[in-house]
Amino acid sequence: TLLSGFQMLADNPDLGRSCHEIYSNGFYFPIGKHTAYFTKEENFILIVAVLGQSQLPQIHLK
Repeated sequence: TLLSGFQMLADNPDLGRSCHEIYSNGFYFPIGKHTAYFTKEENFILIVAVLGQSQLPQIHLK
């Protein structure tokens, strides 16, 4: 589920892959049929978008 994926990501933010070319200081992590886009903050992650497979991050992360 998305919630368990978010928890895994919060516990292990280094699982995310860089997407700096799309979103400044951004990372992404696939969760099932979705992809979470986030930034790493000092003591937490900030999820900025959750996109479905057919949604293009170049359009939604401006």
